[in-house]
Amino acid sequence: MIGASGTRSAHSGSVDPRELFKSSCLAPIQMLQGKVAVVTGSSSGIGAAIARELASRGASVVINYPYVSLEQQGESILEILDTPGISVQADLSTVEGPKQLIDTTVKKYGRIDILINNASVAIFKPLELAILDEWDRVVKLNGRGYLLTTQSALPHLSNPSRIINITSSDCRFPFRLTQSTPEQKGRSKR
Repeated sequence: MIGASGTRSAHSGSVDPRELFKSSCLAPIQMLQGKVAVVTGSSSGIGAAIARELASRGASVVINYPYVSLEQQGESILEILDTPGISVQADLSTVEGPKQLIDTTVKKYGRIDILINNASVAIFKPLELAILDEWDRVVKLNGRGYLLTTQSALPHLSNPSRIINITSSDCRFPFRLTQSTPEQKGRSKR
């Protein structure tokens, strides 16, 4: 329809423009239909929110949780997703965990379109009170876990694909009570 100003209008008169607005702005666009997304650390928090968003846009999502004791939590996230998916127990702070997560995903779906490295841990205590076991826990998951998960996924990534690494703003603006990570060396304030 052409309006008084000579511009073309999408409104034909038979559809309520408020309904057009609702359907185009409130319903997620299914732009990820048929895609496979792996979200590490997705049985709670930001990872669970990312998984829900990806599923609402059509992706089949792989939910990851680190310990058998969190299986129900992972399954409960899986149940609320808009698309079918799987949940995989894999501790990404171990050498075997990342490969286990990726192998299980590839066995089910044959490929990976999106990898979101989200699983991480923070230790909130003064650096001078940190102990080596805590430091190792942070580095094994936040550093090595991302590396090994990405390396395991690379041969199975579709073309095009995406890898997204989630990090904390603490690496740029550390609190005094946050244990430093390698990115923070020299930035901690006293």
